[in-house]
Amino acid sequence: MKPSLLPYLRCPACASELALTTEQSEGAEIMEGQLVCVLSGHRFPVRRGVPRLLSDALSREQEKTASAFGWQTSVPRWKPPFAISAGCPTRT
Repeated sequence: MKPSLLPYLRCPACASELALTTEQSEGAEIMEGQLVCVLSGHRFPVRRGVPRLLSDALSREQEKTASAFGWQTSVPRWKPPFAISAGCPTRT
């Protein structure tokens, strides 16, 4: 993460400014560290140069959405009733 990105980032919980603490850097790039909300104290890691601003906890609405679409991962994917071979469709 480039330190010049910091003025554009805000705490996802309360929209306050974030402060950056650096644990490891490569040149001007922050590779490991933490972003800390100056108002609420929420902490967000910077791992391999990427600020991780998403919370692990899901909101009630997100849980409802996830459970509504969870069935999609357990249903086999649809296959077309024909295969395209050398540009010509053939029935399978």
